[in-house]
Parts: sequence; C-alpha cells; structure tokens
Amino acid sequence: MIDLTLARQHLKADNETVEDDLIEQYIASATSACEGYCNRKFYQTLQQKTEDYQVALADLEVARDARDAALAAATNDEVKWIVINDYIAKRGAVLARCNGVVIDDTITAAILMMLGHFYRNRQEVVVSQYSGATQLPAGAKRILEPYLWVGDLGGMSA
Repeated sequence: MIDLTLARQHLKADNETVEDDLIEQYIASATSACEGYCNRKFYQTLQQKTEDYQVALADLEVARDARDAALAAATNDEVKWIVINDYIAKRGAVLARCNGVVIDDTITAAILMMLGHFYRNRQEVVVSQYSGATQLPAGAKRILEPYLWVGDLGGMSA
C-alpha cells in the first residue's frame, strides 16, 4: 500500500538497498496495525475492495455452514462454546473485509506514522504496563478515528 520510495523518504533512510526488506516488513506491520485499530481491511483501489467483498461473503457462508454443522455434532457445552468463539472470530475477520475502506491520504499518513514508530523503536519500549512498541502513536490514532468501525459484536446473527 505504501510505496517503498515514499517510505524511505518518510524515514529519511539514505541507503537504498540495505534496509529495503526491513522497511517492507515494517510497511506491512504498520498497515496491519492500523487495520487492526480501525477493525477494517484497507484496500488500494475500489476494484480490489469490490472483488474481495464478494469473496468475503462466500467466506462468511462457509463459516456459517461449518458453525451449524459443528454445533449439530457437538455433544457438550464446552465444545459448543469453542465452535461459537471460532465462528465469531471468523465472522469478525469477514466483516472487517466487508466494511473495508480504500486508503486515502489520511490513512496513508497514519500508516507512515506507525512505520516511523516501528523503524525508530526496533526494540520493545515499555512505559507502563499497558503500552509498548506495537501501540499506535497518538497522532495516528487521532487521524484514524473517523475510520473506526465497531460493528455487530453479537456474533451469532447472520
């Protein structure tokens, strides 16, 4: 999603080849962290989003059928809860795709902020019990707020 040239410029990384693999890994991690914060999948183009939407709906149907079959075969409540929790996780991932968003300059800025955070904090930084290097910088959180999607947390509905 983020071009390597733009990432290098943002990081002020002068050497063009030594750290390319590392920067590409940080780009993927920064994108994933921002997607996780927003609870949405990010897409480069509307066409990618539209195509994945159809696949996501099919994945949801498969997960629903697997849930129903497993619940019918379950013999005790513990197994049923495992099946239900597995379905809720799969459903959440599908809904994050169905409610995905095409990245714009604002999302790009947040990903670049997170990229810079990963690049500069290569080791865990613990300030308190609840913070660390994988937490989004405050600026990135602030600019991603309009893109947050909470969704249906019930899990058992269609």
